[in-house]
Amino acid sequence: HCVPLEQAEVSLPTKGLYAFKDSFYLDGRRFKIFSGSFHYFRTHPLLWGDRLLRMKAAGLNTVMT
Repeated sequence: HCVPLEQAEVSLPTKGLYAFKDSFYLDGRRFKIFSGSFHYFRTHPLLWGDRLLRMKAAGLNTVMT
């Protein structure tokens, strides 16, 4: 007897980041990734902190380098 995954009872982890179906979860809560790129090699190291704070202020929660 087969049950569709959507109807199956699944025990999901409560710690860490993981993907299930078409969503990401962080510590058991659904999590949307808003990402931006940071080209650190084009930015003076003294400005890295400022640039990361600006990305956070813009609503990003993930940075790709």
